[in-house]
Amino acid sequence: MNKGTFVVVGLAGLMGIASADDAKKAPDKAPDMNPPAELTKLGKDMAGTWKCTGTGMNMENKTVAMTATMTSKAEMGGWWIHDAFDAKMDKMPFHFESYTTFDGASKKWHRMMAEMGGGYSTGDAASGTPGKMDFELASHGMMGDAMFKDHIDATDQKVGMKATCKK
Repeated sequence: MNKGTFVVVGLAGLMGIASADDAKKAPDKAPDMNPPAELTKLGKDMAGTWKCTGTGMNMENKTVAMTATMTSKAEMGGWWIHDAFDAKMDKMPFHFESYTTFDGASKKWHRMMAEMGGGYSTGDAASGTPGKMDFELASHGMMGDAMFKDHIDATDQKVGMKATCKK
């Protein structure tokens, strides 16, 4: 028991030293703790519940009719946009939750998604036209690993959001 306590105390002491050294190098100005303007704007533009009809791919890679609802809102102090997506593709349900954020320093969007059935995806999109993003995502799921592109266009509020996904 004493060994574990000694290690924890030792690590805490080292962290204190590292923090003190970092404080000496820190700039005089405190970092801006507000989300980047690009993220705030997209969060406002996408907020709400979106309903759509279109087409999707079923488990046999056939195009089928789809109806969907997505709820989007800014969360965690405005640093993440949370989307909850529910669809029926030829009567088969599909659901995912995604979180999207923006890194103002690198000018990149970052997204992580969790899907029903245990699948998940992560990836990035370069900052381009405000409201338009082309994500390149690494996907892992019951059908194996894949890369796909997810195009989002929320630039025309009268038309609504458009999304396409390609392998």
